Amino acid sequence: MKINVLPKHLVDKIAAGEVVERPASVVKELMENALDALSRRVVVKVGSDKGAEPIEVIDDGEGMSRQEVLLAIQRHATSKISVDSDLCAIRTLGFRGEALPSIAAVAEMKIETRQPEAPLGVRLVVEAGVVKSVEESGVPKGTRVQVRRLFFATPARLKFLRSATTEWGHIQQVFERIALSRRDVHFQLWRSGRQWLNAPPTGDLGQRIGQIMGWGLAEHLYPFEADAGEVRLYGMMTRPDYHGVTGRNILFFVNGRPVRDSSIQKTLRSCYQGYVPKDRFPAVFLFFELPFDQVDVNVHPAKLEVRFANPHRIGSLLSETMRRILKDAPWDRRAIRYVASPLQGDSVLSAREVRETVPAFSAQSTPASPESETTSSGYSSNAEEKLIKDFNKISQRAVDKEEFGLEKHTLTSPPPGRFADLHVLGQLHDEFIVCASADHLVLIDQHAAHERVAFERLRRAFSTSGIAQQALLIPSSIELSRRDAEVLQRYLPEIRSFGLDIEHYGHNTFVVKSVPALISHADPVSLLKDVAEELAEGERSRRVEELRDRVCARMACHSVVRGKRRMASEEVRALLEEMDKVDFTLSCPHGRPVLAAWSLAEIRKRFHRT
Repeated sequence: MKINVLPKHLVDKIAAGEVVERPASVVKELMENALDALSRRVVVKVGSDKGAEPIEVIDDGEGMSRQEVLLAIQRHATSKISVDSDLCAIRTLGFRGEALPSIAAVAEMKIETRQPEAPLGVRLVVEAGVVKSVEESGVPKGTRVQVRRLFFATPARLKFLRSATTEWGHIQQVFERIALSRRDVHFQLWRSGRQWLNAPPTGDLGQRIGQIMGWGLAEHLYPFEADAGEVRLYGMMTRPDYHGVTGRNILFFVNGRPVRDSSIQKTLRSCYQGYVPKDRFPAVFLFFELPFDQVDVNVHPAKLEVRFANPHRIGSLLSETMRRILKDAPWDRRAIRYVASPLQGDSVLSAREVRETVPAFSAQSTPASPESETTSSGYSSNAEEKLIKDFNKISQRAVDKEEFGLEKHTLTSPPPGRFADLHVLGQLHDEFIVCASADHLVLIDQHAAHERVAFERLRRAFSTSGIAQQALLIPSSIELSRRDAEVLQRYLPEIRSFGLDIEHYGHNTFVVKSVPALISHADPVSLLKDVAEELAEGERSRRVEELRDRVCARMACHSVVRGKRRMASEEVRALLEEMDKVDFTLSCPHGRPVLAAWSLAEIRKRFHRT
C-alpha cells in the first residue's frame, strides 16, 4: 500500500468532521465567535427542516475588514493566540481558527461584516471551501453569518442527520448553555420566522435561568457561593425534595465556558446520595472561576471538555460546599457563602461559614444511611447482620403492632395465588414487607411493588377500555421550560389518552383539569412536570409503545407514596393480592427489584446448622 499526502480539499473535509457534527455544531461555533468579538447582542435564526436551514448568527461585535474576513476562512488563522505561551492561558471561547474554514468546507456560507469605524462592510460567499465572491457592501456594524446546504459537499455525513425535531433539540441545548454562561449579553433564538426565546441581559443568575430554563424551575432555586484561594465556585441549586426525571438540569461552566466533566458529575451525585432517590436528579447550575493557566481547554475537538491542573482541589471544594449546604439545609433563599482553608498537599478542604444564615428549615432533609458494601455472594455484611437480628426478633416473640405496624397474621386459608400465599410476618423499617413461605424468607419493597401494580393496571387500561379520568375540583397550573412546553404541545392528544386532561394556557403555562382515576391522589403539577420530561427524553424513540410505557411508568411512580410508610395489615394483604392479579414481573418499571428471597437452606447455612 502506497502512502500519499492527501489533497487540501480532502484534508479540509476530514478536519471539518471533527468540528461540525450536526447543525447544532454550527450554531455553537458561530455563537462562540460572536462572543469572542465582544458582542452585546447575539441573534440566532434557524429553519425548521432537519438541516435547520438557513442557519444565521447575527452579532453587534467588532466586525472584520476585507483582509481579515479572507484570512478568517483559512485554516488556523486566528486573532486569539499568537505564541506558545498563549495556549497555557486561553481566555477566549475559540482559539484554533478552525470554525469558519470547517463550516465553509462542507456548506455554502455567506459572511457580511463591518467594523464600527468603517463606512462600508464586506460580503463574502464561500461554497465547499471555494471563494465565489467578495465585495464591499452596506451592512450593519458587526457580523452576520448565514449557512445553507450543510453537508452538501459530504453526502455521507448528510445521511446521518436525525429528524428535524431531534436536530432542533440539539440546537436548543447549545443555545441554552451558551446563553446561561453570559448573563451580560442579549440573546435571541428564532425558528422559521418565529421568536422562540428572548433573554435580555441581566445581572442576576436566577433571572437568567428563569429566562432560559423556565420560571417554574427558577422559583425553586437557591444561590450559593464558595471559594478556596484563587478558585471560586458559585451557582444555584434546588432543595433535595425538588428533583426531575433526567440530569439535564445539572450544568457546569468553567470561566464562562459550558463544559462536560464526568468527575464533577460523579462528585455532585455522591453529595446528593441519600437526599435524592437514585433514579431522580436535582437541578444544579455550577460556575467555576479560576486562573486561566489552571485549566486546559485544548483537550477536545469541540472544546466541550477541560482538564484541571489540580482536579482534587476542584472536587474537594465542590464536595465540601455541597455537603455542608445539604446538611445545614438553610433554604431561606439567601446566598450561602463558605470559604475554604488553604490547601496543603492533597488534604481535603475544611470549610467554615463566613456569615451566619437564619436557622435551618425545620423540615430539613436527612440523608439515608449509606449503602453497605455488597459481598461476592450477594449479601452485604451490615444488611445481613440486621436481617438476622430482625428475623430472630420475629421468631422469638409475637409481632408487636406498635413496633412493626402490623398485627400478627396467622396462616389460615389464603386465597389462591403466588403472593397471596405468603405468610406476612411484619414490616421492616416501614420500607419492606417481611414474609415467609414454606421454605423461604421474603422481603418485598413496598414502593417498588406498588409501582409495578399501578404500572400494569395503567397499561392494561390504556390497551383496553381506556384510562378513566378524575376531574380536579380546582384545576392546577404549571409553567414549564420552553423546550418541555413545546414537546407537551406536540403530544397533547397522546397525553389526553393517558387520562391527563390538560390545556395550553398561553406561553409556557398549562392547566391540568383531570388526572387518571387510578392515581387521583397524585400531585398533578409534579406529575405533569415529570411526564413532560419523560416525553422530551423519550422523543428520540419514535416507537409509540415505548413512549407509552415511559409515561405509564412515571405516572405509576406518582401513584404511590415515596419513602417510608407504615402499612396496616389489610393494606399489606391487599397489595399481595393485587400483585397476583396483574402480569407481574419481579422488578418495578424502572428496573429496581421488587423482592429478595433467602431459602431456608441459606439461612441455616448462615447459622452453621447444615
